[in-house]
Amino acid sequence: LGATSSSEGAITMASARELSRQVADLLRSDHAQRIDFHLGGLAIGPAQLRRLADAIDDGLVRIETRPAAELEDGAFGEYYAAADTSRHVKANTILLRDSLNLNTSKGRAFAMHECVHATVDMTRATQTRALAEEVAASLAESLYLYQEVGQRQYDRWTDQRATYYQECRSLVY
Repeated sequence: LGATSSSEGAITMASARELSRQVADLLRSDHAQRIDFHLGGLAIGPAQLRRLADAIDDGLVRIETRPAAELEDGAFGEYYAAADTSRHVKANTILLRDSLNLNTSKGRAFAMHECVHATVDMTRATQTRALAEEVAASLAESLYLYQEVGQRQYDRWTDQRATYYQECRSLVY
């Protein structure tokens, strides 16, 4: 997705606008547009992802980066529906770890995860339980990664996160 990367592989963005464009392009990509499922009252699919991409383009949803130390429990990203003045985050903001490399499949999959949280907020799925939202975000992340890299590579990568994915699956089935 055209990010400029440093020698360590971290994103170095010329502007917030460029980062926003990259995430919007991700949401409109063929791999993302193949994601389509319903879970716990949530619908995550092409229309919802395009709507989020449009909101990003229009500046209604912000994309920013933060160091890993500023994200909860070393996460790769966070979504803020409401402003958090103590953390200097405006409402409707997706925070991505500043070392997240959008030139990699994993980096794009982690960004997709946070985008699902924003999508849920945009659809005003207020009765959605936080657990269902997290499972949906993890499922979209997994589906994106599977679409992009295929079965063999996906199996190798998810072995490293097997416990996490097994926990998510047990909540769905």
